[in-house]
Amino acid sequence: MGSPTPLIFPGTTIEVPVEFISGVPRIEPIDADEEILFTCREMWQLSGQEGGVTLITGDIAMRIRAEALGGIRPIKMPDKYLRDPD
Repeated sequence: MGSPTPLIFPGTTIEVPVEFISGVPRIEPIDADEEILFTCREMWQLSGQEGGVTLITGDIAMRIRAEALGGIRPIKMPDKYLRDPD
């Protein structure tokens, strides 16, 4: 895996899934939200971080699913970062 990329706040990183680990392709779910949630859950399990990992999203359904799954702290995306509706 790559190394964490530091952001503005100390201890904050963006993690990117790797397509092949040990020559084995990762499984890509059909549902993109599911892939994001399972990646977050896996990061939590691998990190051992108390309270789970943080997922920031403007998608209310994803926040609900993240809470139900556990190990993920969903936070509403601040309005200033949301895309304008088309």
